[in-house]
Amino acid sequence: MNELFFIGLLIIIGYFAGLLLEKAGIPKIIGYIITGVIFSPYTFEFVPENILRSTSPLIDTCLGFIIFEVGGSLKWSKLKNYKKQLVNILLFESLTTYILII
Repeated sequence: MNELFFIGLLIIIGYFAGLLLEKAGIPKIIGYIITGVIFSPYTFEFVPENILRSTSPLIDTCLGFIIFEVGGSLKWSKLKNYKKQLVNILLFESLTTYILII
């Protein structure tokens, strides 16, 4: 029962944080992310770790939906304007990761 309570509470808080930020002109997804960071076990430990372990599949699914929403909000027309910068960033990150792993 506690697990369902915490999940419901976090969903409601995230929803209202998203609405609040949307009114300020910031994407709702940022509200969801901020809520997740604030209530993570690495910041203020509002949610007990045993609940996080038992809800791990749900958390992974929610993160997948967040990533899907972020990807869906990208506009190809805007990305084309930053083609050179994106290529440079991708090359730098790929090479840096390769060098650090080797």
